[in-house]
Amino acid sequence: MRRKLKTNLFTLLALASVLCVLPGCHLKKEGTPLARFDSETITQEEAVEKLRSLPKEIQGIAFRQKKDFVQEMVNERFLVREAERRQIKNLPDVKALLESAYRKIIAAKLIEIEVDRKIKWDPNDVAQYYDSHKEEFMTPLLLKASHILMSTEEEANAIKAQIDLGADFEALARSRSTDNTATRGGDIGYFQKGQLIPEFEAEAFKLKKGEMSPVFKTQ
Repeated sequence: MRRKLKTNLFTLLALASVLCVLPGCHLKKEGTPLARFDSETITQEEAVEKLRSLPKEIQGIAFRQKKDFVQEMVNERFLVREAERRQIKNLPDVKALLESAYRKIIAAKLIEIEVDRKIKWDPNDVAQYYDSHKEEFMTPLLLKASHILMSTEEEANAIKAQIDLGADFEALARSRSTDNTATRGGDIGYFQKGQLIPEFEAEAFKLKKGEMSPVFKTQ
């Protein structure tokens, strides 16, 4: 779905994160990389280990839907990072859930050990399939960005000048942006080509992480 904006509006765009799922991104890191977002990498070996941790009846489904499986790992990693930043694990109800989960995990592990004695699963099957079907793991490049939307070019340029002098982008988005993303500090979330209006995407895909665009007009 394309994002609908009013005509003759002026935007400042800041790129927060880049996410690319391989092939297409060449990384220098141990293990065969499957996906990368920001400074983190998910490797083929991690995917195999994650797959092995699933119940036997789920492993076959996950293996057949491998692209979705890798994307789910990316989503999970991103959410964990955000939860750690907010220190969610220190909340009392979360601690209780973790304790309950621990008891269930060790019980399930005992069952898994007994099942593994009878059913053998070879991770080399996954590695071999990946090597011969890499194109099936490809997903589009995703960007995560924030923006400030203003009704006049003069207002947008004035805000850009404040940010250039050190003002906080998110705070200005909350207080000045006319878009409904203002309540989130201008955060648009992740998007790929074809989801937003052309003028917006043209600027977004020029930026590197942490960069801010010049003021530009959107239709």
